[in-house]
Amino acid sequence: NSLMGPLKNVRVAKEKRPGFFALKTVIEKLDGFDSVKKIESKKGVYLYEFEVRGKKVVVGWFDLGEFYGLKAVPPTKEILIDWQKESATVTGIAKKRGEESGETKTVSASNGTIELELGFSPVFVQ
Repeated sequence: NSLMGPLKNVRVAKEKRPGFFALKTVIEKLDGFDSVKKIESKKGVYLYEFEVRGKKVVVGWFDLGEFYGLKAVPPTKEILIDWQKESATVTGIAKKRGEESGETKTVSASNGTIELELGFSPVFVQ
């Protein structure tokens, strides 16, 4: 084995890592929040409802507290949450080098709920 395998991905000086952009997303979505409450859900599902400048922002992720290995794909969980608007914008966080933001998508509500697929990285629902 050569050291070049692990070393070829060494970061460049002053290169911003995914954690920087993840924190930037948290600040953009939750800075100045007025209140937060935990939403009870299924095992391993973490949901928190924030009020940010009079608007609802739900943050959620799924984590069973297990290690799946560096190459493994961690499990996900589909859940329904109450949502009174016609749709919601779901924003993920940056997870890989070179990404400055996570995926953003619009989810339509049906009968006062939206369906989310949660994984190990948090998503912001607005």
